[in-house]
Amino acid sequence: MPDGTFEFRRVQDGVATVKGDRLKLRPTRSVASRTNPEDPDGDYTERPQRLTPRTYTWRIADRKLRLRQAGGIVLTLVRP
Repeated sequence: MPDGTFEFRRVQDGVATVKGDRLKLRPTRSVASRTNPEDPDGDYTERPQRLTPRTYTWRIADRKLRLRQAGGIVLTLVRP
């Protein structure tokens, strides 16, 4: 029975600019790779992706960096 496990990876290079509580990420290179043992014919490596700039508000508290994108998407990074 399939277990639904696969690997997806995105790598981006670019420029980051901070003004106040705003962080703007502007990619100059963006690629994605996928490996799925249940669908190896659909796998790909370093497929070019759109170079979409993104802006976040950021906050640091209690060893956590919180990034919030317009529309409510939140990414929280925790330092051990």
